[in-house]
Amino acid sequence: MGLNMPARTVLFTTARKFDGKELRWITSGEYIQMSGRAGRRGKDERGIVVLVID
Repeated sequence: MGLNMPARTVLFTTARKFDGKELRWITSGEYIQMSGRAGRRGKDERGIVVLVID
């Protein structure tokens, strides 16, 4: 079962994640999957993705 939770904007405060063992950079596939939640078809005209890099 899935959860329909559309988001117009996705904000990344970091490009790293803890995988249970260590802090690592997210893969391009993970970025595409998570940023793809911004702006759902039929609900939003466009989506916004913000990536904050320090």
